[in-house]
Amino acid sequence: MTERINAYVLSSRKFKDSLRLAHVYTLEYGVQTFLFRTGKKGENISFFQPLNAIQFSGKKSDGKLEIAKDMSLNETYSSIPFQVEKTTVALFISEFLYRCLPEHYINEEVFELIKKTTLRLDAVEKTGALPIHFIAQFALEMGFLSNEYEVTFENNRSDEAALHESLHLFISTPIETEVVSTLNRDQRKSLLEELIAFCSSHLDTSIRLNSLEMFHEIFD
Repeated sequence: MTERINAYVLSSRKFKDSLRLAHVYTLEYGVQTFLFRTGKKGENISFFQPLNAIQFSGKKSDGKLEIAKDMSLNETYSSIPFQVEKTTVALFISEFLYRCLPEHYINEEVFELIKKTTLRLDAVEKTGALPIHFIAQFALEMGFLSNEYEVTFENNRSDEAALHESLHLFISTPIETEVVSTLNRDQRKSLLEELIAFCSSHLDTSIRLNSLEMFHEIFD
């Protein structure tokens, strides 16, 4: 049965001249793949930006590609599409979710986390630590992470105590609230990559993010 579906765009690509294949994370059915009509001139192509909040008419996909209809935006972002740093963060988070979440996986708490994260990303100026905060909260919602988790690195570091303290702040602070962290660029990079590896181990898969290098370059 066709119904209105709420979703966030994780990835998309051109399928045919007037069709686009999109992987979306839906509130109702988890990760789904749909075909969307974009029009011959691609009138709706901007709807498919990473982490855009959309709504459309469709039905649950069970192996067969369904064509979604009557697409609209659930949220109109004022800064994410227009600021390179914020667009890069949205791309990074959407790719992380695309690599992590299995097809049809439903988790209302993760959906709500995405909503709160995108609203914060659109509203605030400082965004460099937001991916760390998001992944820490994501791992918490997935049941991978707790306040007892200890940060470990292959090579001994003199700043492990500072990294551990910062991680506890990211775990214990709601995503709507900015974490005041004293970590420098190198420390943020190390903590981010440690969290990605941590999630990889719990999902029993290798999470390789094409956007990771771009993210590091933008926030260098």
